[in-house]
Amino acid sequence: MKIHRLSDRIPIQIDKITIYVSPLSFAQKSEIQSEISKYASTKDLASCYKGSYLAIKYAVKQIEGVDYELEFEGNVLKDECVEDLLNCEVSTKLTTACISLMNGIPKEIVDDNGNPVEGIKINPKKGKRN
Repeated sequence: MKIHRLSDRIPIQIDKITIYVSPLSFAQKSEIQSEISKYASTKDLASCYKGSYLAIKYAVKQIEGVDYELEFEGNVLKDECVEDLLNCEVSTKLTTACISLMNGIPKEIVDDNGNPVEGIKINPKKGKRN
């Protein structure tokens, strides 16, 4: 078992790009879960989207394989970058990967039925420790 620090950078390959994510803090998980819970009780899609938006904003730290440079405010993505990432070809897989971080760093990214998501590979052993 490995305990990941919030400063760790774990690579996740999504099709032809690689993103590096950090584990989510307790406060970040709580904020994301609050939005997801609102969706579960009210079926308000805006809450569902906001939870996904926050997961990307808090988790993504670096991107490789595309001609795009991320910008940060403190240790989180700027809103403009989150919006851009939500408009890329792999946005659904990116969202799935970032939401999966709610329970720590998983060994694999799975769908709602527990099946591995095709085109997503996570390799925490090749991560970067800061």
